[in-house]
Amino acid sequence: MAERMVAMLNREKFAKEIMDLALEHTTLAITADGKICGCKDISCFDCKFYKAVICRTAFKDWLDSEYKEPGIDWENVPVDTPVLVRNNTADLFHRRYFCGYFKGKDPYVTFEAGMTSWTAYGNGQSTSRWKYCALVREEDKLKYAKGVEC
Repeated sequence: MAERMVAMLNREKFAKEIMDLALEHTTLAITADGKICGCKDISCFDCKFYKAVICRTAFKDWLDSEYKEPGIDWENVPVDTPVLVRNNTADLFHRRYFCGYFKGKDPYVTFEAGMTSWTAYGNGQSTSRWKYCALVREEDKLKYAKGVEC
């Protein structure tokens, strides 16, 4: 089954964290690794909004910008992890199970049509290569995110 992913704004993605911190702090900040915290909890130099003339304006602009997932360390994603894949940004995503990652053109390899490493064993050409790939489960996105401590 194919799916279309909808863009999410930062204010939607981080609504709970923003509300929790807003009750405790007058101004919010964003750390270099993308975590929301109170302005008083980090130095100005460590805040993403440091170069902005007015921090509150920069924070408001950030709230209304599209949320961008942190990069994924695909070389550590295990075989048989559920993923969504496609070859063109206009295409719908297809549900597949991850087989591997190889740098270069169409780097993501999945098992065909719902197969896993168990069911694909001995089936010859039972994998496909893809240009775009996204992890399905939120816990996998956190676990395999580049440069983010879990």
